[in-house]
Amino acid sequence: MQHEKANGFPAMTLEPEIKKNGEEARPVPVRLATKREDALLSREGGKLIAHITREDFHDWPAELAQWRNDLQCLAHNLLFAKKDKTPCVIGFASAQPGEGTSTLAVATALLVAHNLSAAGEIFAHKHAQTSTNAKHDGRRETQALLIDTQLQHPSLHRLFGVDRASGVSELLREELVWLEALKDVPRSSLKLLTVGHTHAKSLHYYEIARFGELLRELKTQFEFIFLDLPPLLRGIEAAELSKLCDGVILIVQAHKTKREAVLAAQRVLEKAEVDVLGCVLNQRRFFVPDWLYQRL
Repeated sequence: MQHEKANGFPAMTLEPEIKKNGEEARPVPVRLATKREDALLSREGGKLIAHITREDFHDWPAELAQWRNDLQCLAHNLLFAKKDKTPCVIGFASAQPGEGTSTLAVATALLVAHNLSAAGEIFAHKHAQTSTNAKHDGRRETQALLIDTQLQHPSLHRLFGVDRASGVSELLREELVWLEALKDVPRSSLKLLTVGHTHAKSLHYYEIARFGELLRELKTQFEFIFLDLPPLLRGIEAAELSKLCDGVILIVQAHKTKREAVLAAQRVLEKAEVDVLGCVLNQRRFFVPDWLYQRL
């Protein structure tokens, strides 16, 4: 796995793009290999489709499978870095829109949820073997939650094909309780909280404070909470939301994001005293010969 340094942050390279002899790059579907089955993110009609498949991708060329290992590494690092049962809020942010923040937030959340679910099954099996009368140790049945906080450009409801309504905006207006707002993700233990319906383009200060209260309540029910954050350089909202996170992962799109923008985003996070867990270099391009391109 190729690790790099991006402005002092630990970094990894994800989501390669394939380019044929100078032609426009063609994104490769993001396939996330897990121990028991593969999660597949693919693009159909311009939309990102997330689902689970058992199709085997292990015969892919090694250089194209690199991102699978990196995504697994990212998910495992988050799992193993949290040594206790304290709930953890992780934010995904970028300097500008269109850098793949939502895609990688979805991918990581699906993988973490899958691993937590598998671990829960193992625990339940051992628990049943030891004693049917033993007390439960407090593990949460539903352990991972993904929240869309991008009021201006929400996307998670489209990615998963669910209704945008009954989400964060309605919760902040106290029109419903969070149990009524949670949405299921097909074939996954991951839960989703959409952005909801609102005409506002950003959260006001009092709404961010109320969102912090909501997060504290959600942390009593979920082991991991992932936030799809707004772009850091499009207002103070992202920085304020980042302060509510235990850590933030900075997404940088290769060959697009300018160094000055990355440095500016870094300064925003540093000023907010946010713990930056690392930087992900997204959509790095690989140039391949015709014979290999035809097999992809």
